[in-house]
Amino acid sequence: MDRPIGHALAGATVLDVTRLPSPPRTAGRDHDSRSAWADQELALWYPDAVAAMCARLEEDFKAETADATARLLLVRDWPLTCARDAPVAYLAASPVLGPVVPHGYREYGYGASWSDDDSPGPSFSAVVAAPAHLVAKLEKEQAAQPSHYQPRFTAGGPVTGGTADLEAAMELLRTAFPLLPGDGEGEPPAPSSAVARQRRARHAARGIRLAGEEERLYRLADSLRSGYHC
Repeated sequence: MDRPIGHALAGATVLDVTRLPSPPRTAGRDHDSRSAWADQELALWYPDAVAAMCARLEEDFKAETADATARLLLVRDWPLTCARDAPVAYLAASPVLGPVVPHGYREYGYGASWSDDDSPGPSFSAVVAAPAHLVAKLEKEQAAQPSHYQPRFTAGGPVTGGTADLEAAMELLRTAFPLLPGDGEGEPPAPSSAVARQRRARHAARGIRLAGEEERLYRLADSLRSGYHC
């Protein structure tokens, strides 16, 4: 690149010596005139300036290439639909790999930080293929949090575009919930009507509301995660 620039600068003269880098590389007494000295300073400066600019362009190109790569990221408390999720809502644009697994149950009540747009219900854990530089940013921010904060994100390896990505995503999901779809050979048999009646009677006798099966699953996941009622 410096050869074309050298041809372009051939015969160029310096119009403003104050724009030359300081300190000068040569002594003025070694030249016949001030203009000759200035032209020599220009000839010495431009190769280094071109090399520095090329290095900067290469660094920017590498950074853009790194940004284009993706990494697996386990996100707990998915989907990102709460007001507190606004700072990381951009992750919703990343593709989800594999199934989602139970994470917990979003409560709405005393002490909970909810906005008018939030609503209670089950939450999940999901693995997304997020831009690598965003994953690195989240890792850095999470590492700076106090130790009593439960980590919300777990970073995985790079996305390769092959079947290994799904396998790696499933391994990440297993760290969030021990049972994954396909672990069992089949669905468990449904309880008989007599067993269902006995269960309802026992719950009623103990004064416990029999929640729907889906809600019970996510409340169980929430208890396993927090350690309450275990």
